[in-house]
Parts: sequence; structure tokens; C-alpha cells
Amino acid sequence: MVWAAIASIASSVVSAVGSIAGSVSSAFSTAVGKVGPMIGKAFSATVDLLKKMPNGIGTIVNAVESVGKIFGVFNQGENVQDMGDRVLQGAEIGIVREKYDSFDAYREDLRNIELNDEFTESTSNLEKQIAGSAFGVAGLAEKWDVEPSIVGGVLNISAMSPDFFNADRIEKYLNTVDAGSLVRFAEGGLSPDEKQFVEDKLVSVDMASMPNSSLDDVCQRLYDAIEND
Repeated sequence: MVWAAIASIASSVVSAVGSIAGSVSSAFSTAVGKVGPMIGKAFSATVDLLKKMPNGIGTIVNAVESVGKIFGVFNQGENVQDMGDRVLQGAEIGIVREKYDSFDAYREDLRNIELNDEFTESTSNLEKQIAGSAFGVAGLAEKWDVEPSIVGGVLNISAMSPDFFNADRIEKYLNTVDAGSLVRFAEGGLSPDEKQFVEDKLVSVDMASMPNSSLDDVCQRLYDAIEND
């Protein structure tokens, strides 16, 4: 099974971030042939997240799930691992994103799959978690109209400082600035003028929810969270 190879690669990422580029490239090429290029690109972004957070698949799953529910990629009763099972089983019977006009239509057919219990039992939790995370990344990328790598950047922010960059705050931030600007702000990739513009927007969001805090305190909390990232 192609995803057994992918799980092996992901395990090596989780345990040792060292020399994986060639192996990931090979497994990625096979994965795209199975799940299609849209989910395949999201798989690549998920692997990049794993490289940044060794032993962090659980952290990634939590971030994908919480942010995905806020933005409607997952229903409240759904979880990443179960959806990953559906992504993999769907691919086996030709249900891939490219065949649908919308992500929502693709997701609806995945939800209606009659799962094969033998397939579910023979597929590792890690395989399903990676597939489900890739599904979440792909859905957020389409909703935000950005590349999966940008979604990965937002999820990295959330995963590394979850108490501050929780799903509710990310939703409020993304109603004020675009996802790419938020990621570049956190990564220090903006010009001084751009940085000030984004900072003002984010601080205004937090000031509205923390009216008894001073401007300096709100700014400090924001930058403390970013430095923890």
C-alpha cells in the first residue's frame, strides 16, 4: 500500500529530522499518483510541519482539527484520524479532489463512503493522521485561497503557541489580515512598514477583547507568543 511507505517516511521524520529529502520526494511522487495533486500538495505541507516539530504529529493533528472546525473544514463531530481513513479509502475507489467542482462536494462524498473495516484495521493511526491532516490543510487552503504551505505556516503558529494562537484568535486575525501576512509577520518576513501595519491590525483585535489591558501589555503578549513559536 502506498500509504504504508508514506507512514514509514513520516515515522522517520518524527524520530529524526535528518536526511529525509530524497525519501520524502520519492514517497511524495507516489502519493500524488494515489490521492491526486491537490491533496498531494497538502501532504507535502504536512510533512514540512513534521520536520519543524519532531515527535509532534499529535500537536499538528490538534491544530488542524481545531482550526479546521472553526473554518468549517471539519464538522464538530469529526476528527482528523477518521477523516484520514476516509481520504485513503476514497482514493482507492477513485474519490479524489480533482474530480469535484468544489471541496465541499468532495468532502460530502468522503463522508458517505461505506468504510471497509479490514482496510481501517490494516492502516496505521499515523497513516490516517497524516492523510487527515493533509485533507484539513487542503480544505483550509481552498477556503483562504492560499497555497498549502501558507496554511502550514498558520498551523505551525497555532501548534507552537496554542494557548495564545488558539483557533478563535486565528479566526479573528484572519478576518483582519490575510493568512500570508500573518505567517510572514510571525516569521519576520515583512518590511518595517508592513510589519507595523500588520501589528496594528492584530493589536486592535486583541484590544477589543481585552479592554482593561494596556497597549503595551497587548503588544508584549503578542510578541511573547511569537517568540515561543
